[in-house]
Amino acid sequence: METTSSNTKKEVDMSKLEKQKDDIMNMLRNDNLTSIVLVGDAGIGKTWMAREIRARAIREGLCYETIWVSMNIKHDERSLLENVAQQLDLHSTFQEWENDDGKVEEEEDLNSLRQRISAKLEEEKSAMREGKKWLLLILDDEGNKMDKKDVINEFSKYQDSLKVLIFRRKNDEAPNTHSEEIETEPLMIERFSDIESEILLRKIVQNKLSSLNGFVAHSATIAKKCAGLPAAINVMAEAFNFFEEHNSGGSSLEAALDYAVNNSTPILRLAYDMLPSDVMINCFWHSVKFFGKFGGVHYNELIAHWIIEGYFCPFDHIEKAYEEGHCVLMELIDRGLLKIQEANVVVVEGAMLSMIDPRRRGFAGTASLGLPSVLEDDKWNLLQRITWTDGMIKTLCGSRKEEKVSTVLIDGNRFCREVPQTFFHGMEGLKVLSFLYPRLKMLPQSLSHMANLLVLVLRSCKLLEDVTCIGELKTLIALEISGANSLEGIPEDFFEQMPQLRSLNLCGLQIKTLPSSLSNLTELQWLILSQCSGLTTVPILRALKNLEMIDLSGAASFKKFQDKNIDFLQNLRMLDLSDTQIEKLPILHNLSHLTRLLLRGCKCLTKLRNLQQLSCLQVLDLTDAIMIKEIQDDSFENKESLKILDLSGTGIGQLPVKLGNISYLNLSGCLELQKVPSLMALIDLESLDLSDAVKFENFEDESFEHLEKLSYLNLSNTMVKDLPSLSNLSNLRKVLLKGCTLLKILPTMEGLMRLEVLDLSGCKHMEKLPPLNVFKKLEVLDLSDCSSLKVDENESLVHSSCLRELNLDQCGATSLSEIAANSLEQLTHLQILKLFGIMKDIPSFSNVSELTNLSQLSLKGCSGLKNGQPLEVLSKLEVLDLSGTAFESLPSLGTFSSLRQLFLRDCLWVQELPTLKSFIHLEILDLWGTQIKEFPYEIAELTCLKHLDLPSLKTIQVDWTMIKCLPAKVNWEECDLSPSVLHADCARPSITVNDTNIFLFLEKDPNFWKALSKQLYLSVCLVDKQAKGQDAYCLQNQLLLGNIYFQTRHFPYSDKNNQCLEIHGSAETNGFPDAIRKVLMDAEYISLVENASGSCSSALGTIGVKNMKGCWLESCTEMKSIFCGDKGDVELGANLEILWISNLSKLESVYRENVRLESFQNLKCLHLDCIPALENLFPPSQMPVNLEVLQIRFCDKLRTLFKRDESCRCTLEKLGTLHLLELPKLTKIGIRLPSLEKFDVRECPQLKDTKEDLKLGSCACGKC
Repeated sequence: METTSSNTKKEVDMSKLEKQKDDIMNMLRNDNLTSIVLVGDAGIGKTWMAREIRARAIREGLCYETIWVSMNIKHDERSLLENVAQQLDLHSTFQEWENDDGKVEEEEDLNSLRQRISAKLEEEKSAMREGKKWLLLILDDEGNKMDKKDVINEFSKYQDSLKVLIFRRKNDEAPNTHSEEIETEPLMIERFSDIESEILLRKIVQNKLSSLNGFVAHSATIAKKCAGLPAAINVMAEAFNFFEEHNSGGSSLEAALDYAVNNSTPILRLAYDMLPSDVMINCFWHSVKFFGKFGGVHYNELIAHWIIEGYFCPFDHIEKAYEEGHCVLMELIDRGLLKIQEANVVVVEGAMLSMIDPRRRGFAGTASLGLPSVLEDDKWNLLQRITWTDGMIKTLCGSRKEEKVSTVLIDGNRFCREVPQTFFHGMEGLKVLSFLYPRLKMLPQSLSHMANLLVLVLRSCKLLEDVTCIGELKTLIALEISGANSLEGIPEDFFEQMPQLRSLNLCGLQIKTLPSSLSNLTELQWLILSQCSGLTTVPILRALKNLEMIDLSGAASFKKFQDKNIDFLQNLRMLDLSDTQIEKLPILHNLSHLTRLLLRGCKCLTKLRNLQQLSCLQVLDLTDAIMIKEIQDDSFENKESLKILDLSGTGIGQLPVKLGNISYLNLSGCLELQKVPSLMALIDLESLDLSDAVKFENFEDESFEHLEKLSYLNLSNTMVKDLPSLSNLSNLRKVLLKGCTLLKILPTMEGLMRLEVLDLSGCKHMEKLPPLNVFKKLEVLDLSDCSSLKVDENESLVHSSCLRELNLDQCGATSLSEIAANSLEQLTHLQILKLFGIMKDIPSFSNVSELTNLSQLSLKGCSGLKNGQPLEVLSKLEVLDLSGTAFESLPSLGTFSSLRQLFLRDCLWVQELPTLKSFIHLEILDLWGTQIKEFPYEIAELTCLKHLDLPSLKTIQVDWTMIKCLPAKVNWEECDLSPSVLHADCARPSITVNDTNIFLFLEKDPNFWKALSKQLYLSVCLVDKQAKGQDAYCLQNQLLLGNIYFQTRHFPYSDKNNQCLEIHGSAETNGFPDAIRKVLMDAEYISLVENASGSCSSALGTIGVKNMKGCWLESCTEMKSIFCGDKGDVELGANLEILWISNLSKLESVYRENVRLESFQNLKCLHLDCIPALENLFPPSQMPVNLEVLQIRFCDKLRTLFKRDESCRCTLEKLGTLHLLELPKLTKIGIRLPSLEKFDVRECPQLKDTKEDLKLGSCACGKC
């Protein structure tokens, strides 16, 4: 595997380093020394030094060959020899892991491999004509996962020419030595001096970065914080390199440099804090966990571990997961957090192993199986040599080696191409099997014969109905059966034969109980039952004394443990009961290893037990545990380990006086909290959030100067009138006071040299600001809706060059907008700029053209600005608000192709619009108050448009036939819509709307609706909550295509005397919205598409649809009957003449037999299309005596059209048209049709009736 990373230390020309190398080389030249030991701290650069020595020894001819063994990898005998063979360019069986072409020969035995290695070394020794003929064996002992003696024994036959160079950590025990070895006293590798550290840092960073003023100013301080450890220097340098490369430098990079310089957090933690995504963070901590226990691993195996743990879910193809994993791996290497060694083995930077996981849920809350925690030492390499190909990751082997396959990871798309019962033939030795998103109802029976299976993953197996065969797998260590929605239960004895099971994940199962045999899993360490929504309790856990983690988060029905006391779980580290119905916690006394107690969303929990004895607790999360009203005063005494306390959304009215030494305190949404006790003891507090604690008024402290680490303060939407002094909080970066309506003056804020965000939006009574020029690092300043604000005339923004967002919308200090407009030349990093109320022209506003990164610009009410042309170059704009502007030099709006929102309200200068076709992303368009002369017909092509404000339509002649679709929200009340919008000779237009707002408007004037509905054909799309994210373009196009199809179905488009309405979807479970219900009462022709009701009666019968003459039903997948005998059926069908039914997959009957005969006597036209479950059409009691047209197509089970008995007529007098197409089981019509003129029968192989038979047949009932 190749990498462009600078993960090895760059060569630095420094005298101390060169002297150390010279000393080591002199020892190598000493024939009397056979073993040399070098010792240093983790991160000191031992591996780098070893590489340097090896290269120099080769150059000077001190050895005929060098062999490198990383002792932080747990090699078995074969893997050690294969590693040596690869270094000697001996192509072993498995040299290229990626090339699984099925042509690999049988794996050679160990003796043969040793012989080839020996022959190669003898050849190298013989070829060396000059110099000492030493074999140099380098043991990189960092991690110490192997015994040095075992490695040296493999080279015992070369003892006379063997030199061993050993590198180990300072605190490791001295290595064992053979009596024959003559070993030096350990040579200490010293830390770099501050000057040497800075030189190395400058060498590693990219040239572009090293020339930045910010880096030059901070490099010495950063280097000093690295404490002389090359590893720390390298990690930070690579983090900055990556940050600069992917974030385009600028103020954000300078902020990151400043963060590294001034934050008290250890330097390696800072590099970790710069990781950009949760996926990368999860993969990093998994690697730390794995390498800390087992050492290095081949990069393919590491990626496979990440996939098995579910870090890249969801995905549909395993190749995508592998590719994402490879990208994550490369980025972690590029950042210096992981290192790539010989034979493509990956290890973590050793200095990172001592880091504490700061995440709220930690490793146990993010991994699906926790293999690094639950695997034993002899099973760490169970994945072995793997490769990925064609939807699978599996053990690398040849076509004759099925019995050697030990690992298979396969996705559902790939497995569906296989025959399940034969796929695993010959794989009886399988140890790891992972089905990812399988489409199986039943598992292959061969699975139960896998006697060596250790890990089984069945992830997101939604169709799986039975797992009984898994119970026979006696060797399982880890088992995941997740997302099996169709699985109704697990056998009681399911776990009886799994004594070794250590990790069990049943996430997302809908089972109501767990097997009692779970109580016998004495080795179980991880128990994941998250999202098991039907689970109310768990079996007795007393025998499960090895449990380290219990996750019941999202088990919405869970109420209690059967064990009232769980203090026997002495190894428990995490207990997650979030979003359960638990009312009372079990006794938790003496759980000395518990670090995370997560009770988020436990709305039934009324009391928190005393936590005093949980000495190692790090995280307590009670978010939205609304019934918690108080916490005992002594709960947090002596809790020095507690770092995260989240009480947001609880009902507490006061806090305990002592809160330990927490770093993060979240009290947001605590509606009863009025004050906070003194925070003097919280010297490590970094984050304080009281947002939306609507009764909170004050702090006990007059100053926060003791909170030196505080970086985040959020008091938004509280009742604070005065704040403690914030002076000299040099690490404070975010101050959020949004909606603090009682706050008039800010406290002293001197010394906030790193303040990045100041949000005062909605502080309506704020009168005065501190001088803004002291906040030189400020990136976000939001003063919107500070209507009382006044600023000093000498205020300036010229020192706020880091600003990315400046919001002055509705700000009372309009002069500040003028100041900003005059300062644009300095504000080149702005991405969001919202000015307001500028009443005079400012020539320097032309500098806005320099803000090339601007994505949002608002000039609302800035009527004084005259020149709009500089805006044209701002091609990245996504939001542009020009409301109330009065430009004389007009901007060309056609240049803003990236816009999502465009506001032109009251822009009198807008008299015509550019073509809208280029605004393909536009979601909001406001044209109210413009002077446009033509209607913007192109809005129908704006597939993302959701909100449209039209100008007055009084003076605009509208051709409504050109308007095919309107967005969900339109300003109907403003735009002067009137019933006279159409000309008499105009064709009747069809318009699709995506919401019910138009009906709310029309509801106010029923006569208006009555007139309008006869001129327009309206199709309305109701999107339910689950479909809210569906692409509006897809919905609109479905409706438009439906309209074209609709015109072929006898729908009365052209008849202007009919009220027509099409409704697409179901927005509410209890029926249609009220606005539509009132419209339906008068509608004459109604179409329901994709309605979720069980019948037409339930959809329309309760509304009182009295005038319906035609009903069209399409793709209503839940309908089983059209009319079912309800009271409303008589009224519903009284005037019905046309019934058109299409694509109703569950429909079993049109009329149920209890429907009253007189209900549908006016039916004249009936069309049935694609009704696969319908067997009989008309029961004997429901003969449609006035039916004239009957068309039936693609009804696979239909056998009879008219069922008769002795009580009914055998003739339909008026039926003149009968079309039948592809009805494979239809055997008879069942009735005489004397008026039949059009009889078209196709692909009805069992129907024998002819037109003449139907017309001329004799009456047999005597009633016709």
